Amino acid sequence: MPPNDRLNGRTSHKFVIPTFNLYRFKPRLLTPIQIDQFNSLPKEYQNALKEASNEVFLWSVDESAKEDKASLAFLQKNINVTVLSPEQKKIWAQRLEPVIKGWEKRASEEEKSLRSWIQGL
Repeated sequence: MPPNDRLNGRTSHKFVIPTFNLYRFKPRLLTPIQIDQFNSLPKEYQNALKEASNEVFLWSVDESAKEDKASLAFLQKNINVTVLSPEQKKIWAQRLEPVIKGWEKRASEEEKSLRSWIQGL
């Protein structure tokens, strides 16, 4: 869970990032609900939704990893793909540092805290 204690959720290709809306789990469907609506629920329901959202988050990370692996295999069969070595990734990160510093000057504290949280994954 991110550093703030609001229970929210946003999906990305890789994973669900808890940030703006809480997602209520329905069979094969996630539905956003307002935080005040969530707060009005009995604690038992809130806890169940928190648990379900954590399960969906972990499931989505696993599913994304499987999809990424399958996508990479497909691409490698059809085109020349370069996978960076750890050393190349380090160089890439160093060269992107000015871009990151520029973004950090404009980013809100919440955005910065989310970046830190994501780096910790």
